[in-house]
Amino acid sequence: MTLGAAAMCVFAREGFKGASMAKIIKESGMSAGAIYTYFETKEQLQIDVAVGIVDAKIGALDELSAAGDTSPGAVIRRFLEAMLKDMPDPGLVVQVWGEAAVEPDVRAMAGQVMGALTERLGRMVAEWLVAQRGVPEAEAHVRGQAVAPALLGLCQGFILRRGLLGDDAAGAYLDAVDALLDAL
Repeated sequence: MTLGAAAMCVFAREGFKGASMAKIIKESGMSAGAIYTYFETKEQLQIDVAVGIVDAKIGALDELSAAGDTSPGAVIRRFLEAMLKDMPDPGLVVQVWGEAAVEPDVRAMAGQVMGALTERLGRMVAEWLVAQRGVPEAEAHVRGQAVAPALLGLCQGFILRRGLLGDDAAGAYLDAVDALLDAL
């Protein structure tokens, strides 16, 4: 098991406060020396895991864009499906948000991640508005950046809802998002 996967398992099972480097080391099967060479603290590992997950998801957004399917509804659905595939417990993301409220390093990481996702979502919406709705590029850019924070908020709402209410809440929420985004 990779270090990132082991850390996610321990964080999901124990919570960030209950997780320890010793538990992560045991779960990963790696030596303490190998892990402490790269991460001096659990918090550094936590941030690295979170950034890795989101970087992969930004890559998934880029793949969608390359495939030409950038409608906002499709983007959100595929982004969330990819998130859940790699991180079956959305409660882990909710924990990161909780940590961001009280830990400055985690807050800074969360801000960077949200900024990168918002920027990428805005570009994708702009591309879609130009290609599918014939909106002039400059106007599409402005509109894309204007709606991107709300699109990210819809994603965050899904993750929060699924993390707190479980799988049953997922389908109805995504259907509601589709209905909302059809109006774009």
